[in-house]
Amino acid sequence: MKNWLKAFQMKRLLLFFLMGFVAVVFVACDENLTTLYSGYQTTTITNSPQTTTTTLTTMVEGESNTYEVVGFEDSIIELNGDYTLPSIVVLQNSLVIHDYDTSLDLTYLDNKAVGEYPIILDIIIDQEVVYSTAIMVSVIEPVITDHSPSIQGAVDLKVLVNSSSYNWKEGVTVLDPVYGDITAILQVDASNVDLTQLGTYPLTYSVENVDGYCDSITIQVDVVLVEDFYTLPNEFYITSINGYYGVYNASGEVLIPVIYDMVRYLNEGILSLSQGDITIYYNLLSSEYVEFDQTPDGFYCGISVFQENGKYGYITLDNQILVPAIYENAYRFSDDGYAMVSYGDGSVGYIDQTGTVVIDLIYNWIAGLLNFTPFAEQLFMAVDEEGQIVLLKGDTIIARLDSTTFHMISCLDGNYYLFSALAGTILVSPSGDIVTYHEQILYLQDSMSGPDGTDYYLFENSAHEFISVSTDETFTLTETNLSSFAGFNSYDGPDLYVTQIETTLYAFDHNLHPLDFIDVSNISGYTYDKVYDSSIDVKRNAISFEYADLNLNEVHLFFYYSELTNQFESIAYEEVFLIKDVYIFRSLYIDAFTADYTVFMEEVTDTFTSGDFDEFLCDETGFVLYLDTAYGIYEQ
Repeated sequence: MKNWLKAFQMKRLLLFFLMGFVAVVFVACDENLTTLYSGYQTTTITNSPQTTTTTLTTMVEGESNTYEVVGFEDSIIELNGDYTLPSIVVLQNSLVIHDYDTSLDLTYLDNKAVGEYPIILDIIIDQEVVYSTAIMVSVIEPVITDHSPSIQGAVDLKVLVNSSSYNWKEGVTVLDPVYGDITAILQVDASNVDLTQLGTYPLTYSVENVDGYCDSITIQVDVVLVEDFYTLPNEFYITSINGYYGVYNASGEVLIPVIYDMVRYLNEGILSLSQGDITIYYNLLSSEYVEFDQTPDGFYCGISVFQENGKYGYITLDNQILVPAIYENAYRFSDDGYAMVSYGDGSVGYIDQTGTVVIDLIYNWIAGLLNFTPFAEQLFMAVDEEGQIVLLKGDTIIARLDSTTFHMISCLDGNYYLFSALAGTILVSPSGDIVTYHEQILYLQDSMSGPDGTDYYLFENSAHEFISVSTDETFTLTETNLSSFAGFNSYDGPDLYVTQIETTLYAFDHNLHPLDFIDVSNISGYTYDKVYDSSIDVKRNAISFEYADLNLNEVHLFFYYSELTNQFESIAYEEVFLIKDVYIFRSLYIDAFTADYTVFMEEVTDTFTSGDFDEFLCDETGFVLYLDTAYGIYEQ
């Protein structure tokens, strides 16, 4: 570790020496240049074993501010670990400030390989970087502090009495931080477990690795007659002895003697006890035998289906016939008290707990679409006897559809459903309500991936307004007036998403919500010809087109989305120069010697005429020679 620190300190000393040398040369050269803006920056960096303090002095038009940052220091992380910016203190002219932003550049950090990597921190005030500084992050092998093996998967067990054998190691593993999986040397002490007697016994797992590190876990083994219990109001279970059935409680006490050919639990406290052709019923809640005039199949909401002469009806816990056996099929009641029934001709509907029909039996097919939803809020799709498809909320028809096909959109606030209706596409919320936004939706662009990989949908209503929905947020609708989409070929940047469809440009934000559009074939003062350079600058979401002006001169328009004006802007030009990361657009010459120039980075930053300078000085790499102005573009 000492050798590593010494090498790292030597690297930093060399880096600071080079930075100081470049700063001196820069200031010396700057005195001989005429620039757009006068100013300079000096940086002083002081290091100690505990902290890194960076001081930056910035002077602009005679005003001097000194910035100082404390707490951004060299760090160590383990392989596959993440670097987190620590708490820092920023001082301006020796006073603590809070109104600033930070930007952390982790481009060069590789947390999957051991080594030293730089991390760059920018302090930003009023959207401008007032200084940048860097530290080194060392990625090291994980440090093992606990050398003990770990027994995993050992849980309490239930084992049937008189089991001939049991694999106590099933599902149990041992992981060692040094040697990996050492399950093969796991030891099991089951000497206190008696599988011939009901009861609870201790069982111990233990392991010791070759270095003497140990782990052990003791569990409980319950030796039982059955593995699962019913609970009402206390635990009980149905057991079989020599082919006969009875009922015991969890303590092993007899509730129903083991004398019956079959015992079934019909829910809600009712037991069915069969002996030969005779079946009787016992109510565990009231501890008494009860009678039913029909044979119940199982009680839900106090009601059970019964069968008579090939038809089905319903009977209650107090032996009342709720619905006589009139249905071809009858189903159990849901927790909120509704059941599906059908006639012999195949028509289906729903009844409530009083036996009243709440959805008429006029449908050939019906299905609930929403999971875990009460009947009154449930969304049903059904097909009636005439083949008409309807959408119901509860027992009310809310729409008539032309297809049983539907889309589901999963957003953070639940699943939304899209149905094809006779009047247009219908959008339904997770609660089963129709989402109305102006008029019904006419067009759906199926799920596509945005610039961050998130799925989104585009809709169009009858007013030709587009609605964009991103699936990684709570469902929202954002509309704008757009022409019809014919495709989606996009240019994606960090914050914007720009697409060209035919001769129209569209801009979306990072959530795929529309921001602006412009028809480039309909620009006042210009006649549209064709795309000039579709790849002029993808990063800036910009594109150029070729036109003729009013004097029939060939001219180009450079279109870009401006975050200052929140709309598309354009620059007319005849020639463009790319120097470093800056564009210089030259217009048509005003006369034989004069032309207007526009300086563009992410926005228009300056304009000037050819009378302000003599010539551009560039080498073959595109860099300006012999000058260093605010933009590094031209000299006067």
